[in-house]
Amino acid sequence: FLIEEGQDSFESECQCSIVLGSDSNESVKATRDDIIKHIDQTVEKYEVPQDTQHIVCHVDVNNEILTAMTVASPDIIESHIVNYETWPPQDGAIWEKGNLIRPLSSMYPDIPKQEIGLRIYQAVKDFLTTLYSHQFRRKDGILMQHTMIGIDCNHEKEEVMKAIRDLPFSTSIIPMYGQGIPAKDKPMMEKNYGPGCMKYHHCVNVPHRGYAMMNLVVDVNYFKKKVHEGWKTRPGWPGSIQLFPETRPGEHDVLIRHMLSEDPILDI
Repeated sequence: FLIEEGQDSFESECQCSIVLGSDSNESVKATRDDIIKHIDQTVEKYEVPQDTQHIVCHVDVNNEILTAMTVASPDIIESHIVNYETWPPQDGAIWEKGNLIRPLSSMYPDIPKQEIGLRIYQAVKDFLTTLYSHQFRRKDGILMQHTMIGIDCNHEKEEVMKAIRDLPFSTSIIPMYGQGIPAKDKPMMEKNYGPGCMKYHHCVNVPHRGYAMMNLVVDVNYFKKKVHEGWKTRPGWPGSIQLFPETRPGEHDVLIRHMLSEDPILDI
């Protein structure tokens, strides 16, 4: 029935599960309950499923904190969030960017507080080195490392790029930029980004002038919607997102609050 009639019909007729349409933000936007349902009790933090082919991480850069999330997936995307962390590490499960117990300026007291770029340069080098050293255990016991680490370069771009260049494993790091493509506009795959670019699914690799590396430009509107759809997709289905179980109560509260603050952008 699934093969002949498709997933929507299968969900409705065989699973008694009504799949909401995607004609409004409210029908697409995930809820707290949707995310909680995707906590996987079989894959612990720092573990990856047996069929994992890719382990990728994204680092977000702010003046006083860096945040990172690592996701494992087979070739057909089924995302397992296997780690997230901050630099500096924050005490407790609840924290906010505007009210940090341990900001970067306290971690690097020898760097003058007004020297934001220099502090971010050092923090990026230290945090990426820590992330690059992480090992993830596959279900059969094999140890794996990050396939690629992407880092936001929209803030303090030159200092972040310099930090990447100065690391011995810079080939495993890719600078990333978010770009919102309106629904009425052409998707990234149909745009002309000039010579040397490599187009992928709603993202494109473009050469960076002055640095011998590529930059990945991502359509954030498209992927915000896909994240919400991933939380609403039945766990185990292609496109779904899974989350490691909590080791302490409330561990996922900050993540959930952040996810639900990002509205999906409809491509209609």
